[in-house]
Amino acid sequence: MTVTYDNEGYRIDPTFRENCVKCAGRGQFISWSGRSLGKCFACDGVGHKTFKTDAATRAGNRAKVAQRKINNEAKNEAWVKEAHPAQHAWLVAKAPTFAFAQSLLDAARKYGELTDGQVAAIDKCIARDAERQAAAQARAEAAPTVETKKLFAAFDKAKASGLKYPKLHLQDLTISPAGASSKNAGSLYVKSGETYLGKITNEKFFASRDCNDAAAQTVASAIADPLAAAVATGKLTGRCCCCGRELTDPVSVERGIGPICEANWF
Repeated sequence: MTVTYDNEGYRIDPTFRENCVKCAGRGQFISWSGRSLGKCFACDGVGHKTFKTDAATRAGNRAKVAQRKINNEAKNEAWVKEAHPAQHAWLVAKAPTFAFAQSLLDAARKYGELTDGQVAAIDKCIARDAERQAAAQARAEAAPTVETKKLFAAFDKAKASGLKYPKLHLQDLTISPAGASSKNAGSLYVKSGETYLGKITNEKFFASRDCNDAAAQTVASAIADPLAAAVATGKLTGRCCCCGRELTDPVSVERGIGPICEANWF
């Protein structure tokens, strides 16, 4: 790059003119249909921009700034980890699924510290998690052992009959198999709408904290005798609990389940 000077000896900084990336140098914003929607606001309609450095230099500078930011955030997080190890561990564990934890972790990386209020809030969350884990453990230990062979046999038969996603709709509950790649593969999930109520596995029903006594009783009925539970739901709701269709045939209405579903499931 040649350096030039004006008549008075002052250096003239070179400039680099590049086409505007927003309008591709046209100066007009063109819609997907090819119609002009007016001048480009990025370049003010001139079709180009002028810079003091070339594109490669600017890209390199941006990369350096980004790397410097990463390095600073790593240093700041290391300081927070040293000062508040328990709180930092909780933030890292919860950040992927908890927006509050992610926001505090971002703040720690940016400023290199946690305020007293933030530490107190994290401690409260840690205590709440410990209480929930203890309650879940207590529910698991209190879960009675039940005979689940009939219910699992019904789902096995439904799959063997060609049903890809078998489900039982018992009143307002839905029982369905856990995915093959799930950590609970081989279990049956119980939900009410989008609310998870527990899982059936290893001859036990592990109820969640959202499972009330009425839901637990419905699940217990399905475990004890899935066909009787299906028939009772069909007579109560007028719909087949296996496919969800309305029961219209008089025999099916009286039976509480359609003949095809009964053959596929039971």
